[in-house]
Amino acid sequence: MPVSTVGMYQARGLLPPPVRRGRIGLYGPGHLARMQLIGRLQEEGFSLASIKQLADAWEDGRGLSEVLGLEARVADWDREPVQLEPAELAAMFEGAVLTPELLARAQRLHLIDVGADGTVTVNDIEFLRVGTDLIRLGVSPEEVLDEYAQLQTATRQVAERFVSLFDRHFLAPAEATGFTAEDVRRLNSVLDQLRDLAGRVVTAAMRQALTEAATAKLSDIAGRQ
Repeated sequence: MPVSTVGMYQARGLLPPPVRRGRIGLYGPGHLARMQLIGRLQEEGFSLASIKQLADAWEDGRGLSEVLGLEARVADWDREPVQLEPAELAAMFEGAVLTPELLARAQRLHLIDVGADGTVTVNDIEFLRVGTDLIRLGVSPEEVLDEYAQLQTATRQVAERFVSLFDRHFLAPAEATGFTAEDVRRLNSVLDQLRDLAGRVVTAAMRQALTEAATAKLSDIAGRQ
């Protein structure tokens, strides 16, 4: 992230100042969590002004450390990063060639981060499990990344619809009457519930759609025999 962006966040009151040690400003995990949350909310369509109102409400109702802890939890929903040596990662894909181009693309998709020492951080272990299972079934690594990129587009559309529900039914009414500490606690609870509901309905809808599409495909093949 450019230094100018960090400065802009601070100037708008979105990011607490760093801890000063002489001439050095130290940014900790709480600052990182706040920046991750700002980025995620912007991706979902929230303006910086709206994010600032939320941040102000959280800080009015809770201590800063508790607020940053809440943001870290929301920003890292279902994230289980794991660090692997390149050889360990390659061994998990059973003979598939992980070229530098493939690793670079996986990094652009935010599936992995490659450190200066070559260590690979897998940002969500579940994606790694699914990817390795697909490759064992015979799908190429290139196709796995192609499908993941398409999946990102589809799931973001679903996420936008649930965020719109959250905005209309919960966030906007609370914003209209003025946020209270109780509103913040309730909104946090609603977000957790919506996350779970979204996951359940997507899983159910995908299972049904996959069954219907596969059945139609097999019926079409049978009809041509």
